[in-house]
Amino acid sequence: MRTHDVFYLKHRKPSKTVNKIGLRCVGCGLCEGVCPTQAVESFEHSFIGLKPTVDSSLCSECGLCLELCPLPELAMPDNLKMIKAIFQGHSCVLELYLHGASGGVVSSILYHLFDKNMIDAALVAFYDDKLNIYGDFITSKEEVAEHAGSYYQPSKQMLNIKRIGKYKSVAVVGLPCHIEALNKYVKRFNIKNIAMTISLFCTIGRMRIGFKNFLKEKFNVDLNDIRASSYLSRYGEERCGKIIIKMQEGQVGFMCLDYLDYLDYFYTPIGCFNCRKMFGLNADISVGDDWSTKTSKKIALVLANTERGESLLNEIKILKLRMINKDEALLHLLKSQPNGAAIKIHRPMETKVMLTLAKNVGLALKMSHFPRKIPNLIRNIVLSYIQHRATRQKQCRK
Repeated sequence: MRTHDVFYLKHRKPSKTVNKIGLRCVGCGLCEGVCPTQAVESFEHSFIGLKPTVDSSLCSECGLCLELCPLPELAMPDNLKMIKAIFQGHSCVLELYLHGASGGVVSSILYHLFDKNMIDAALVAFYDDKLNIYGDFITSKEEVAEHAGSYYQPSKQMLNIKRIGKYKSVAVVGLPCHIEALNKYVKRFNIKNIAMTISLFCTIGRMRIGFKNFLKEKFNVDLNDIRASSYLSRYGEERCGKIIIKMQEGQVGFMCLDYLDYLDYFYTPIGCFNCRKMFGLNADISVGDDWSTKTSKKIALVLANTERGESLLNEIKILKLRMINKDEALLHLLKSQPNGAAIKIHRPMETKVMLTLAKNVGLALKMSHFPRKIPNLIRNIVLSYIQHRATRQKQCRK
């Protein structure tokens, strides 16, 4: 073979890969997890978003990464008619409540499944010593609390999905994008050992660079230099709780709301602006904070989307749940996530353009050391406009 032919084959841009996805990526990690030659890896692209890259010298052009990418499914809005029942509540187990984000509900479900020998593994969020988030499997109820909390960074939840075949019965926890990716994987490879799927509510994603900038600015901590041993997120009795990071160099702790105010919507991957899935209704159960209820406690909304999910929720004794009246349930659900409803449910056609503009203007102002309230104000104007428009349209229909 001639030299220039070898060069071409090694450096070509494969035509059937996630190279085509570009900055529409949401970082679920499935393309990396399924690639038979380990040719795919996704990275953050500046402040803009996530981007999968393909090593052409390794790629076999099998097309699996592009075939299983969940982006087409994420562009379809949630079908709220799928919900069979809506509950409100929290865990009765103090340790799970303290470690958990949304009342410890997800942790309690996993604990119950392990305790009753209904599963022998669960796919949950892990972190390494640099606090990168990814998915992997736990195999006992004793491990559940260690992996609780909301980390507010991209998680390659599907990175180790091939290991799912090692277990007899598995529960899977993830964001709506992870659930859509899982469902495509399950269908493609005829996976039969999924016992339960649990989705977390997701309004929007946040990039890791926001986490990095926050720690550097507030505590002069560089993620590249640390060796973390513990990462507690949303920890404590209060609704938002604290984020506590233990490192060899010491410990830092801060209120979760301070962190979220810093991130706001200006460290959002622009791929997330394409996503219409907020509740993950293609999972058996969906769980998220109930922000419509004024309380300092960690109160969650829990959605039963399948008969399997509803049956399980009715038998878990370590959860304190009350069913919400069917006539009020959907309104309660939308009020519980007002920003998410504005972006993903009401969503006028120009939403993506407005949010992308607000993101860029907000970042520019932050770069120029303007008060942080100015970027927050920009975002709130955008969301208020969407909510106002949705309300007017409903009134006109009546």
